[in-house]
Amino acid sequence: MINAYYFEFLALCIAIYSYAKLKNSFMIWFIPFLLFTFTCELSSDIIYTKYGLATDWIYNILIPLTIGFYSYIFYCLIKKTELIFIFKIGGILFLFLNIYILLNQSSFSITLLLVGSIILIILSCYYFYSCLLNDIDLNSYEVKGGLWFASGILIFYSGISIVFSLVNYIREHHLNIAGMALYNFVPRCLSSILYACISIALLKWKKPQEI
Repeated sequence: MINAYYFEFLALCIAIYSYAKLKNSFMIWFIPFLLFTFTCELSSDIIYTKYGLATDWIYNILIPLTIGFYSYIFYCLIKKTELIFIFKIGGILFLFLNIYILLNQSSFSITLLLVGSIILIILSCYYFYSCLLNDIDLNSYEVKGGLWFASGILIFYSGISIVFSLVNYIREHHLNIAGMALYNFVPRCLSSILYACISIALLKWKKPQEI
């Protein structure tokens, strides 16, 4: 069985290993973020497998924080001052949606996941577009790291948005792989790609003054 926290732990180790070159940039926040994500995933697995308790509440907290963090990374990468207002409005709307869902729903929120996925898909596509539009030096370490990060985000969230939008169909027709429901199997597989891309982005990164 593929467990996402294995790949998260690998990315966390690489982030810690790369601390010296991350510490003067916004990428340093990957260390506490990956530590928090790894802790949540591992705790969820232990709580569910050993005690048989529902862990939906963990993901209802983790998902919006993850969407917010990745959006912040894109905000720093894109560096478009005219987009600050859009980022703020989008963040506020997503925050209100998250609060509303947390107050009215204790089970895992597919709506929250899908909305967040769409936001990150748009941001990753815009980042690719901005790199081409502005004729950015694709050999710079900052852009290399950004492109790897955006690639992982695009692949992962495109895949899970398709799967979870069809979750009722998958349940109705019992679509499984290796005895695991498709909406569980696909995210676990794609997480290996996501965290591999994040790991490469961290390894490619260099201090801003060295770019």
